[in-house]
Order: sequence, then C-alpha cells, then structure tokens
Amino acid sequence: MSEIESTNPEPLRKREFLPGRILRSLWLVFFAAYVVGMVLCLCGDFARQQGWGRSQPQANKP
Repeated sequence: MSEIESTNPEPLRKREFLPGRILRSLWLVFFAAYVVGMVLCLCGDFARQQGWGRSQPQANKP
C-alpha cells in the first residue's frame, strides 16, 4: 500500500501540470505569431512607402 501511495501522486501531478504547459505553450506560440505578423505588416507598410516592395517596379512599368 505504501508503494502505491508514494508512486501515485507523481503521475497525477504530471497529468494536472501537462494541460497547463500545453495551454501556456499554445498561448506563447499564438502571441509570438501575432507579434511577428504585426511586425511584418508594419515593415511591409514602411517598405511600401519607401518603394522597396516587389510590386513597385512592376507598377512603374508602362
């Protein structure tokens, strides 16, 4: 009985801790993707204003 009591809490703790880790990692991935998307959009707007975009030379051609 003592062996079962000593070995049981560890898997239960891992089972309770795992969803928290998964949610935290998913939130971090979502937040990182959001930040990267915002930075890329801002950089794209800035590049378009500066004329660095790929579509700029094609648009200037008659």
